[in-house]
Amino acid sequence: MKTNSNEYFKKYFLKFLNLCDFRKDFSKFNKIKDELIKCKKRNKKIAIFGNGESAAISSHFSVDLTKIPK
Repeated sequence: MKTNSNEYFKKYFLKFLNLCDFRKDFSKFNKIKDELIKCKKRNKKIAIFGNGESAAISSHFSVDLTKIPK
């Protein structure tokens, strides 16, 4: 059975928005931190991107990641 792409994207973005909603639960920052640490330990790449001003923020964030102590 083929997955409906609209349903897929709806579920994906609802999960993403929930993860990024820091207004009520700051512990979500820890989840993101833990995922970044897992990537670093596995020598994986982290892709950060944006468009316009978001690109500048993304660039700044990627530089910050290089400053994380081992």
